[in-house]
Amino acid sequence: MKEGQETQRAKAAFSARVQIAGIKPEETAPAIAVYEVDLVGKPVRKLARVDKDRLDVQAEWERLPAIALGPDVTDLAQLTAESLVTFRPDVTFPIWRERGLIIGRDIWERFLFEFVCVNGTARKCRPWWWDILDRIDLVSGLNLSRNITLKSLTYQPELHTLVPVHCLPLCDGIVEIYERVCCCTRIRIPDLLDRLRDILEVIPIPLPDPLPVDPPGPFPPGPDPSPFVVSNLGRLTQRLELTALRQAVRPQIQEGIRSQVADLRRRLATAPAEVAAMPAERLYADYVALAGMSTQQAEQYVLARPYLTGLICTCSMRKVGETPLQPGGRFDFCYLRPRRLTPSGTTCHTTFAFKVRQRIQGSWVTVYDGVASHNWFAAGEPADIRTWHWRALVCGSAPGDPPPSEGIPFAMVEYIGSPGSRHFNFPTQTGLSRTGALSATSGTFTTSYAPDCPWGGSLGIRLWISPEMEPVAKYYRLSVVPVDSSGAPAGSATVLDAPVAWNRFVFVGGEWKVTAEALSANPADVGGQVGLVRIPYWSSGNYWLSGQYHQVWNTTLFNPGRYMLVLELFDASGNRIKPSSAPASDPGTARNFQFRRWRQGDTNSTDNVPFADVVSVFWIDNTPVQGDIVDIRRNGIPSSEECQFISGPEGTNVSAGFRAYHPRGVSNPNNTFMMSYSLTWRRGLNGPGGTFSSGTADVGEPPAAAQASGSLTVGQLLGPWPGFPATHERCTFSAYLHVRAKHFTGSFRIESYDYHEQASFALENTS
Repeated sequence: MKEGQETQRAKAAFSARVQIAGIKPEETAPAIAVYEVDLVGKPVRKLARVDKDRLDVQAEWERLPAIALGPDVTDLAQLTAESLVTFRPDVTFPIWRERGLIIGRDIWERFLFEFVCVNGTARKCRPWWWDILDRIDLVSGLNLSRNITLKSLTYQPELHTLVPVHCLPLCDGIVEIYERVCCCTRIRIPDLLDRLRDILEVIPIPLPDPLPVDPPGPFPPGPDPSPFVVSNLGRLTQRLELTALRQAVRPQIQEGIRSQVADLRRRLATAPAEVAAMPAERLYADYVALAGMSTQQAEQYVLARPYLTGLICTCSMRKVGETPLQPGGRFDFCYLRPRRLTPSGTTCHTTFAFKVRQRIQGSWVTVYDGVASHNWFAAGEPADIRTWHWRALVCGSAPGDPPPSEGIPFAMVEYIGSPGSRHFNFPTQTGLSRTGALSATSGTFTTSYAPDCPWGGSLGIRLWISPEMEPVAKYYRLSVVPVDSSGAPAGSATVLDAPVAWNRFVFVGGEWKVTAEALSANPADVGGQVGLVRIPYWSSGNYWLSGQYHQVWNTTLFNPGRYMLVLELFDASGNRIKPSSAPASDPGTARNFQFRRWRQGDTNSTDNVPFADVVSVFWIDNTPVQGDIVDIRRNGIPSSEECQFISGPEGTNVSAGFRAYHPRGVSNPNNTFMMSYSLTWRRGLNGPGGTFSSGTADVGEPPAAAQASGSLTVGQLLGPWPGFPATHERCTFSAYLHVRAKHFTGSFRIESYDYHEQASFALENTS
């Protein structure tokens, strides 16, 4: 409940004097308010503030079951149970009326609140110990034969096939924040080492034995180098290589270690560790470091790392809130808490842990549990959360970082379909809704499977609009217009006005839910404009899910050809705005921002577009590729009969006539919108197979004659093949033609535009 909902003042029953007892001259009195609370002590509404050392008690309060004094806050959700002092009006008011309200120090100190903020990033990574395990067989001096416990999972695939090689940010999740306060009178290092060993038992990495507690005299020389006693695991590879060289003179010992590790890897592959609650890398590094320190060194080490105190000290823990993940896996959360006093002779530390849950296939799944994994962070320390839970969802809209720019707020088309589809293959913009002359390939996209691919199907358009533009840019509009070879518009523009709605997290009834919110302008003709869509900024509690599009262009409604996609921006009144660098003759009011585009040939850089719109050129095509098995040929003589029976001596050649092409493309026949074709054969049921012909250039496009495939003899087709030693006198065969299309949605190749055909024939060897 907000401050504005405070009960309106009525006629006071009486006015009580308020005294803050025990306050020192240099101290500031807390801001205090009175709240109505329910039967379990939960605040319902704010009744009044203590104003200038007086409290006006209202007559209606006498009918309430309970009231409470507490710190003056604007949001009741910020109040904790320990910050409220509850009273019964029928018992308390007579005392207040007679003596006034005296608030002792032990009470008013609970009203002194402080803001606490936490922040961090959540990512999906490979297990930190996986690469170490791959090299562990090079290290000697470790107790590899110890019993390593691996918690079983409900899934069986090998862990390293389910997680990325490089860390990727998590999105579309809720972060739970837990606060832990731990107080110690002393730190016992042996107890801490024992606790760390228990926690790290699930990690398939050997642990070195700790040094004796306060050993007398100097330390005896250890192995050279001391294995794994390093504080920086980032230097582990160098240490492993050095150890391998030094141990080359002990091949028998090394062979034994390799055997043990090989067995360990086999066990790990079939029983991966519990991924949501696995200990963090730094706990392992802490154990390794502490195991090689004296007691005095270890105590100083622990005091510098407050998260370790929770393993051996007296602690209290509570959940302080939840917040959604933001773009790029980032999160931040602030809350109010009473100031804490630390008893004399006691050291207290506050640390924070986090849990991350995501909505996966209709259910909440905890993909990271920092409480169970003992991964706590000190106050003010950015939390680096890493999970290797195989079901964890990474961001659907890339890391969330802005494209490179000049530091000025900007808007641009970021990608089409998927984050990797950054379109730049078109000339520099030379004016309002105009580019330079188009090249033969302008508007196509080079994919991982083929160059010069046309766009087709439904194109999901993702924009980047800087958050700093929220005060000036309220709406955007996307439209398309045919473009001629000179780069000029060649027809009327079509506004892309399909309804746009985005999903976001909302907190309703004490839980986070996903709801859809329409973004299309309401009314539809704001400022006399049509087709406007509200910009979905991340502000005011709008926790948008990732991977959503600002518009979807259904290209199947458009004739094949090249089109300009035009982006415009508008203010809250529907007035068009333009960059301050745009010509005065361009429509719109100048504002401090830029339009930008991906630099030609460089998807890691962008260029400024100093006009009132920014355009991209797309070559649209939704015509499937064409194909046909026209005939089966005996010694080059075609036959188009439905039933094909071919007989002859073993030297008789067998081939097919076929077509594979697309009617449009960059050049015909060598670079059309056909990606490739293959004409293959297979003998009988589950028999051998092979290829008659394959290629990437169009063949047999009418009015040209059908293309003759490569040929095989009757003896070859009926004879032995690898894995099939038998020779047949006669058998049936199938021929399969697959023509593949280049067409691309920005996310995937449109396989439905492929062509498939199958034919069959029978052969008999008459030799």
